[in-house]
Amino acid sequence: MEEQSIILLPELYLKVLEFLDYQTLLTCVQVCRSFRDLILGTASLQFTIECAIARQTKGYGTPAVSSASRLETLRKHQSAWENLQWSRELHIPMEDGGLWELCGGVMAQSTPGGMLKFTQLPSDLRAIEEKSWTVGPDLGLHLRDFGMDPSQDLLVLIAAPQGSISSSERQFRVHLRTLSNGKPHPLARDAPVLSLPQVTEEGSVSYTIQISGNFLAVHFCPNTIGENELAIWNWKTGVLQVNVWGNELESFSLLSDELVLLSVLVEADVDIIQPALVVLNFKEEDAERHEFGDISHGTVFHYPEFDEEVYFHSMSIRADPGPSWQPNIGGLQVPFLEDTAQSLFVISIWVQIQNSIQCLVHFVPTTALTLPLATGSGHIKWHEWGPGNTRLLNPPRLHSGTWVCYVYGLKYVVADVNDIQTSGFRIRLYDFNQLAVHPQARSASGVKGTSPFLGKWEVVTTPNVLKAGKPFVYEQDSMLPFRTQVLHLEDAHPHCTVMCSEDNIIVVDFQCREYRVLVF
Repeated sequence: MEEQSIILLPELYLKVLEFLDYQTLLTCVQVCRSFRDLILGTASLQFTIECAIARQTKGYGTPAVSSASRLETLRKHQSAWENLQWSRELHIPMEDGGLWELCGGVMAQSTPGGMLKFTQLPSDLRAIEEKSWTVGPDLGLHLRDFGMDPSQDLLVLIAAPQGSISSSERQFRVHLRTLSNGKPHPLARDAPVLSLPQVTEEGSVSYTIQISGNFLAVHFCPNTIGENELAIWNWKTGVLQVNVWGNELESFSLLSDELVLLSVLVEADVDIIQPALVVLNFKEEDAERHEFGDISHGTVFHYPEFDEEVYFHSMSIRADPGPSWQPNIGGLQVPFLEDTAQSLFVISIWVQIQNSIQCLVHFVPTTALTLPLATGSGHIKWHEWGPGNTRLLNPPRLHSGTWVCYVYGLKYVVADVNDIQTSGFRIRLYDFNQLAVHPQARSASGVKGTSPFLGKWEVVTTPNVLKAGKPFVYEQDSMLPFRTQVLHLEDAHPHCTVMCSEDNIIVVDFQCREYRVLVF
């Protein structure tokens, strides 16, 4: 019997193609000329492909905007970042209240009078307006620190530790308010104030706060005596998911709605301390307070063996935004946003070698951690996860330990070293988007239009080699590709530092007491 081809109307093909992801669409492009012309000539399908290549996802709240308009905006946005061409600048005075936060495109500061001042940082290309508001000063508590999630209108206030009452009555108290007006959050009706027994007698405690979807994580770090402690709650129900303590716990970052990444310094042998990363399933772990050494649902990611003369100071993790970030609540309308399925974790390992303090900066994409988890092994050796999937650098100039919002999505910014003849302030931007590092992935697709991957970037694909000796016993290399570019601001001071968000580069001039925001 003679075979017959089934030919459908282009409109029916489009109905089917709209359900496909970008990789399948790129495969269809190569099937035949008809599919190629149809896909490359349809703005909605082009938008799907180019969003994925730029590590963006479709936005929310803009149903009236056509796919063609979104595609044009996306290309302009990517081109602006590609060439580091911002549209305007915003200058925000630095308050003297001692507390600040940058999350979800909102800059927040405390004032000496106890007020919290918020500024929604604008984006001309994504049509986000600048907006300012305040909360307080009558917050009803002695504020020690705060965090926020603009996507859920959530403001987290941590009251100062209680040191003057009996140990059985001391508690850490975490207040859940609305970011817009400081009132109790309506989604936390059952538990508007979360509490945790305050075991330490230390009155000076540092906090790290992260919110992702339903989950709120707080890292409590006494500054002198006492154990570090991590607590994760479902903030909407008030249920404590996990409570782990121990001096090993250096830092954390939420990895998913059930996984948290911990940086730890553990005793590998008698008087020998080694750093490691631990992925902990906090939904499976016992919620009762227990020591880190007693966890039962963790996977250890080992580092290479460090020289025994290396002394470890600290180890931190930074990543932004959280894995469940979606700015679709509260009326914020955007045509596209950062895809949180793939993030960059920046791990800083501070060490002392003889009389010199150094920092190893380790760039770890999400997949370098999640793929090895499928093996089911409780211990992942360095050669199984690190060399081919991450990048370990010993840079000439380090990011700030105070102004720590230096990573967003797959981008990382740091102050660059000025040469003798250069004045002003130099910013180095790193991009770990693998589809940007390998532009042939785009050209092979046949996608038309302005490429966001042309510019003055240096692409680095060769391994970075750390020679044997210090800090590692044996020579180590790592080869995750990246690209980098330098932005030179001649009118900025060389003492500045730098942070970034989805739509902004923020130059922090702590001597002149100002945030200089470059708007993209």
